[in-house]
Amino acid sequence: MLLLQPVIQVVPLNGFALWPISTAGGWLALSEGLSADQVGSAVAAIAAYNHHHRHTDWQAVQDPMETVRHLVNIDPEAGALVVAGGLRLTDDIGGVTIDPGCCCGLET
Repeated sequence: MLLLQPVIQVVPLNGFALWPISTAGGWLALSEGLSADQVGSAVAAIAAYNHHHRHTDWQAVQDPMETVRHLVNIDPEAGALVVAGGLRLTDDIGGVTIDPGCCCGLET
């Protein structure tokens, strides 16, 4: 069976302690079955991609709402809020997975 899933790329965020996140990196499949830590990782990935560089000193950021507020205040025009990701194709029968490549985001 072929499965097409939206995924985002989760990268390590050194010192991130604003809210709970999963320690796993790589591709995170978006679905209603995400754990609280995985949702935290998704929001952190969006925050990092749109607000902070991934090497930001996260320990210096004291207020989680400061980070989220920035995301809410981004221009609501389509494509203004982006995150690395795309569609992942999985063939369960053949055991093949094709992850998104560069410039194949969900916003395009």
